[in-house]
Amino acid sequence: MTSPLGGRGRPLQEGSDRRCAQPQEHPRAEPAQHLRSAQRRLLASDIDGAILEARQALEWVRLHSGWTWPLNKDPRQRGQDERWAAIRTAVENQASGSVHADAVTSAFKYSRDEAKALIAIAAVLLTVVDQPV
Repeated sequence: MTSPLGGRGRPLQEGSDRRCAQPQEHPRAEPAQHLRSAQRRLLASDIDGAILEARQALEWVRLHSGWTWPLNKDPRQRGQDERWAAIRTAVENQASGSVHADAVTSAFKYSRDEAKALIAIAAVLLTVVDQPV
C-alpha cells in the first residue's frame, strides 16, 4: 500500500486507523508536556517557572532512562550510560537552583537565555532515552 504522505513516512496497513495517537498515549507525553509548559512560562517571562518545568522533565528522564549513576567512579572509567547519567545530574542540579533557597542557591538569578538552555538540554536528553523503562 502506498503512503498517504506522497512517499514520505510509513504506509498505512490495511484496516489501520488513520487518526494519530493521542499525546497522552505516548511514553514521553508527560515530559513533553513539561517542556511545552516551560516554553509557555518563558514566553510569559516566568523564568523560574520555566526552569522548574524543565527540571520536572529531567526528573522523568532520571526515572525512565535506566542510566546507572556512576557514584564516585573516575570519569574516565564511566560507561556510556553512566556518562549520560552524569550529564543529566549536572543539568538537573543547575535547574534546581531556581527553586531552592538554601544558603548557596538563594542568590541564584537565572537569565532568559539560561532558562532556554536548560529547556533545550532537557529536550535533547529526552531524545536520548530510547525505550523508557
